[in-house]
Amino acid sequence: MRAKNAQSTQASDTEWVLGYISGVNLNAPAGTRSAGHSFHKPEDATAWLQNYCRAHALDYLVKAADELRAEFLRRERQ
Repeated sequence: MRAKNAQSTQASDTEWVLGYISGVNLNAPAGTRSAGHSFHKPEDATAWLQNYCRAHALDYLVKAADELRAEFLRRERQ
């Protein structure tokens, strides 16, 4: 049962992060409004967030969201 709750929390966190990124995109400068347009699979974002949170355990989730958005921008500019 505990593992299910952890998975549920991870899914909720991933959904929140992706929604946050969409909201930031609305107010971003024109060249960065589509950050994440290449994103297709939630499990990829979940894996990225898990790795980030392991390495930065004291950061708030919003910091992870900002970093994921920056990662999207870096990948999409290549």
